[in-house]
Amino acid sequence: MKGKVSVSTLFELMKQFPLGYWENEEAHLYRFYPEADVTLGTVEWGAMGNNAHNVFIPGYPMLMADTWSGYKLGLPPVTITEEEPESADYYEMDGVCYVFNTLTDRSGEYHVYPDGWDHSYRGTFIALANALSFGNPPEESAREADRRLADLQQAYIDEWTELSARIAVEPDQRTRQEIMTREHMRMSEQAQALALGLYRELVYGETL
Repeated sequence: MKGKVSVSTLFELMKQFPLGYWENEEAHLYRFYPEADVTLGTVEWGAMGNNAHNVFIPGYPMLMADTWSGYKLGLPPVTITEEEPESADYYEMDGVCYVFNTLTDRSGEYHVYPDGWDHSYRGTFIALANALSFGNPPEESAREADRRLADLQQAYIDEWTELSARIAVEPDQRTRQEIMTREHMRMSEQAQALALGLYRELVYGETL
């Protein structure tokens, strides 16, 4: 591919198979600016789960002083079983009982998510991708979910233009770190909340 490539074009490419694949764990896109200050010379856009149904979060990795709690949550693997899990596999969320096991893949296997998956960035996006890939949602609902993800992605592309310019003119390194860390956490939390809302809408019929 010759010439300049926009971030939007790269994200569309990442959605295509085999780059967009349900077994993806995480993906990172890096853009390098050799002439920039060392802390601003690398921009990272990161995502977890299937790229086809995702949102990439931007940031300067050299300025990240911490990461959002949803990235730090370690979870045991998803349990895969051919037998329908019993009612004991319910869990409590927002005062309402939900069932882990509403999804089956092409082999008729149930995916039972571990307790706390809905607080995990990676776990939430993987659950959403499974719901879209194997949950047989109505076509209109699946399109709407992807549209909402795409809208948030475009919002982050637009925000990054302003945020990167704001950081570039900030002379204090500690303040740069604070701004970048805070904004990355905000975007990550927002993206995870959207993914969880879409999952609950697709699987349980809740209104986002």
